[in-house]
Amino acid sequence: MSATALEVPPHEIVVIKPYIRSPDNWKELREQCYSVRIDVFHHEQGFPIEDEIDNLEDVATHFLLRLTSGSDAGKPVGTIRYTKQTSPSTRETYYKLSRFAVLKDYRNYRFGVGLVNALHDYIRTDARKSRNEGSANGNNAPGDQDGFVRVVCHSQIYIKGFYEKIGYEPEGTQVYISRLRSPSGLLTPLEFILYSVRQITPAHVCYSLLCLLFRQFVLLRREACNSSTSEKRASH
Repeated sequence: MSATALEVPPHEIVVIKPYIRSPDNWKELREQCYSVRIDVFHHEQGFPIEDEIDNLEDVATHFLLRLTSGSDAGKPVGTIRYTKQTSPSTRETYYKLSRFAVLKDYRNYRFGVGLVNALHDYIRTDARKSRNEGSANGNNAPGDQDGFVRVVCHSQIYIKGFYEKIGYEPEGTQVYISRLRSPSGLLTPLEFILYSVRQITPAHVCYSLLCLLFRQFVLLRREACNSSTSEKRASH
């Protein structure tokens, strides 16, 4: 059965913020994130379990995807996290994606894409908030002069195709970069055109061609009908 034919189980994505002890069961939610990671990285892929929990857990923003209905309601099946970091050389603030995992039995439901999209949306909001606060206080904030923020991740070789499909670009062997536009950044007309062109996919092209052909067909039919009507009137 193809992935597109699968019925996606009802699910939710919960955000566990650093420093803020909410929701009340934040510790349990974070433990569920750990359990998914240990299942994938240790049991499935064989990485040492002692390396899984690191010193960034308390400062990271964690995302937990779990099922919401049936006998599996509440079951954690995916997780991802990000940390906000500063480059020591450029002093640029950027976001680092890490500890991204989805249980093997649930990888045909595009849960991974859902997690990355949720993380990107959250980062955009955080970047806008940080930029506003930075402007007020005179501090550095995430993002360059064009209003983009950098998201960096270190990818295992076998999953690099996934990151490339969702807009990440390679920078070195296993480092991938994505530039997200913050909601506060406004596109110039030229930037909008270039951005729109980059979003075009073969599906968009096919759809546009079909619409064009259909419109041409309607116009030809209308012209033929008008011509026929004119001929009938002339004969009378």
